[in-house]
Amino acid sequence: MGGGVSNVPHEQLRHASLMASVQHLMDPENRFSFSDRKKAAEVETWLAWERLHLFEKQMQAIDFYRGGSDEAQPGQNPVQQAEQLYSKLDALLTDRKYLVGPDGGKYTMADISCFCWVNTAHYSGIIFEQFPNVRRWWASIESRKAVQDVMEEHGTLMKRSQCNTRLLELMQKDSSIRNREERLKAFYKIHLLN
Repeated sequence: MGGGVSNVPHEQLRHASLMASVQHLMDPENRFSFSDRKKAAEVETWLAWERLHLFEKQMQAIDFYRGGSDEAQPGQNPVQQAEQLYSKLDALLTDRKYLVGPDGGKYTMADISCFCWVNTAHYSGIIFEQFPNVRRWWASIESRKAVQDVMEEHGTLMKRSQCNTRLLELMQKDSSIRNREERLKAFYKIHLLN
């Protein structure tokens, strides 16, 4: 199986399609989607958006911010590109509790999927505080008992220490972690924002 950029969109679309299929198989009562085909299609669109945009930009932001990659094109900062996605998400969530559905939305697979990446915003170098609606949405999902149980048992897609709340807790408790994060942020501001 060959690698390369030309294979990435196909793999990401395949993942989004797989997520939609899992959603239909694992949730026949539509607890995390809708029986209405139009609303269900919106959930599927968000699953594709998460994979095609949020996943890709956030992974690039993590690599770039954490020093794992310097492959960004001149004038293209992956952290800033991820923040542009957060800005769009923030605007959408202005008057909404969840991403899809009438009357402020319903908690769906779209929220679950996007939450996993938003839950690593701080680790990615994203200035989370500048997106109050995303932060409110994230906090409401993070506070759900089922989400807490899963995070406690398995973490998220990333190591538990990369999750927003846990990283901030570690920074408060451990001066070496706090110093590391502060140095990283200072380095980023000086060298990578120019």
